[in-house]
Amino acid sequence: MAHSLSQLCQQRNIRCAFTLGSGLESNERNVREQLTAAYISVPPESLRDDLQLEAVGKGANVLLMTAPENDNTDAGGVFYQPRKLANGLIGVNPVQLYFDFTLHGNRGQEQANFLVEHALGFRE
Repeated sequence: MAHSLSQLCQQRNIRCAFTLGSGLESNERNVREQLTAAYISVPPESLRDDLQLEAVGKGANVLLMTAPENDNTDAGGVFYQPRKLANGLIGVNPVQLYFDFTLHGNRGQEQANFLVEHALGFRE
């Protein structure tokens, strides 16, 4: 799903940056999750039909998010200094990834703590 989303966004000139588990490099991964999560620069509804997605209240396996307008720029926010992942996808920068995991719930805090030590270079 992640590669399909990435290709569709490239074709339509839509900004897209993957986060949570789909924004991690393999050496940054501490928790397995079957969720594709990305920030996009258009309303998620505009891609839903093309990706054959259904809106669900709970248990989704694809999470498309649009950042608040003031966080949707190159100067800061979710698209600030994105990085190219080894799998060819564009991911959010590691600091944004850390924040997203801290807010995610489930085992997100555990993954955020792992990122602090292994990806951001801080030692607790």
